Amino acid sequence: MRKGILVLVGMLAGTCVAAAFAGPASLAAAQGFASAPAAQPFSRQNTSPQEVQSAGSGQQKSPTDPPKLSHLTFIYILPIRTTLLVGSSLQLQAFYYDRSGTITDITTQSTWTVDQPHFVSVTSSGINRGLATGLVAGQAMIQAKRGGVTGFLNITVVSSLNLPPPNLTANASDSQVSLTWIALTGSTEFNVKRSTQEGGPYSSIATVSTPSYTDTGLTDGTSYYYVVSGQYQDGGHSVNSHEAVGTPLAAGAFDKIQHIVYIIKENHSFDSFFGLFPGANGATTGKTSTGQVVQLQELPDPPPNDLGHAWSSAVQATDGGRMDRFDLIYGGNLNGNLLPYSEFQQQDIPNYWTYASMFGLGDAMYSSISSGSYPGHLYMYAATNAGALDNPVSPTINGGWGCDGPADTTVATVLDTDPEVLQAPFPCNGATTLANELQTAGISWKSYAPVKGTSGYAWNSLRAFTQIFDTSLWQTNVVSQDNFIADAGSPNMPAVSWLTPDAPYNEHPVNSVCQGENWTVQQINAIMQGPNWNSTAIFIAWDDFGGFYDHVTPPSQDIYGYSIRVPFIIVSPYAKQVVYGKQGYITHSTYELSSVLRFIEERFGVAPLTQRDAIANDILDAFDFSQAPLPPLVLTQRICP
Repeated sequence: MRKGILVLVGMLAGTCVAAAFAGPASLAAAQGFASAPAAQPFSRQNTSPQEVQSAGSGQQKSPTDPPKLSHLTFIYILPIRTTLLVGSSLQLQAFYYDRSGTITDITTQSTWTVDQPHFVSVTSSGINRGLATGLVAGQAMIQAKRGGVTGFLNITVVSSLNLPPPNLTANASDSQVSLTWIALTGSTEFNVKRSTQEGGPYSSIATVSTPSYTDTGLTDGTSYYYVVSGQYQDGGHSVNSHEAVGTPLAAGAFDKIQHIVYIIKENHSFDSFFGLFPGANGATTGKTSTGQVVQLQELPDPPPNDLGHAWSSAVQATDGGRMDRFDLIYGGNLNGNLLPYSEFQQQDIPNYWTYASMFGLGDAMYSSISSGSYPGHLYMYAATNAGALDNPVSPTINGGWGCDGPADTTVATVLDTDPEVLQAPFPCNGATTLANELQTAGISWKSYAPVKGTSGYAWNSLRAFTQIFDTSLWQTNVVSQDNFIADAGSPNMPAVSWLTPDAPYNEHPVNSVCQGENWTVQQINAIMQGPNWNSTAIFIAWDDFGGFYDHVTPPSQDIYGYSIRVPFIIVSPYAKQVVYGKQGYITHSTYELSSVLRFIEERFGVAPLTQRDAIANDILDAFDFSQAPLPPLVLTQRICP
């Protein structure tokens, strides 16, 4: 039986002008609020202690750890439309969401505080408890606390309505780029600016009165970077919009790519993998909650413990863009061991380093949502989280992350159309996936993922979509990841492949990255040694930050993210080269997990699924289809510790 409950939660007083980059917040654990026995993790190595509490985890406890529970509890703070105009107010509400799917309003039982009281005031007593007022332009983190449980919410306050035009989209074709964006209320005209360098400097190329423009006469194979600013009725002029990139391709150039492989890994930030990579935007030090700047230590493999990486951890660690509270997340400070402040050196991930060096690396790939694996993976298939905020929970079993989960499984969810409504539906949604669109278009595809009965089955994400799971496609096109090597070495390799390893090889702490890297090398070697190498593009992405430090503030997009940066490797015979065959290109363009879907859609002429993939940069700036194809680079697996 599939179920759901609706609870109306929250109201907004004053003017809410845009979606914030941080939304509802949760923190697992409370003491004495429930008594049902905890479900044991289906695989200790692959369960975040913040996402799934277990009394038998054996983890050491730091002063900032939530207390161990016999029943999982989250706090969510709503509403999540929290970019506000100076002078407005915001009525917040706090809700418990527990493993049974019960939602309880604890607004009047919570103590409300704010970490930047000179930006925001929050009433913590009386009938207006949870009312945010006294707003001054800036960013702050609001907290709702009851007992040992705390919820977090980042809030952004702006000083005028002259906001930049949102949702700038660049669609490239032969010798031209077509731009579209949204015209905010009060805007009268727009200034379109262009650069051939990521981040500018930009030159004005047009002033238009409608929210669209087509830039023509461009050089195929060159990446063009665009921003748009707005002029308003009151005479104000906005700052630039977010940047969009378009790479015109001569007719037929993109056809050189016949196969696209999306490899999905787990739980690492960009700095934890490539903070030391030459030329990349990395870091060697990090900031803690005390203001201390610490040296990033060498990340042990395997790591000694998992780290919190659900919604609350991402919101808390990001701290309104200050990126300084990674030590406060679950497991972030165990007896003085600041595991989040760790990074690999080249010798720790030599083959990943080689792929990045010889082919391509993206240092501005952001996780699509400030949360864990379940909603993150949904973006990798459908460019949406279907409103899910965290991983599904059940009072009886862990890992029921799809349409075949236990009937008592629920997932904390809000509606894109009304994010002040909190739900607890069964984790089986009706969103359309890119796989469905490819099927309709006659484009071959498969999802290679762990099968039922294996420890990694939770990450077989198409089981959460009714349009796949409840059809014959679940039997014909969703297969074991063990099948990929044979398909890659044959003429029958699908045009599009999603490839997800079983738990021992997905690199989710406390699994070994060495073993996961060896698994990845096996898959890529199979492609390079088969008949499809010269027509393939391979993308390797990690679904979320896993609790590890990153120094870059995520840009704002919508109520869910973007979230903290993750590693992103591009492997293809047409990967752009700095020195042909000797040095690959580092792209600094802003990507998110839906960018790979945008690349697939443009290659095969499939329409975008959501606003997310419609505006995502398409990664074409990392390719050069005019170059001779790079030869295969077959690597050797290494001996793991």
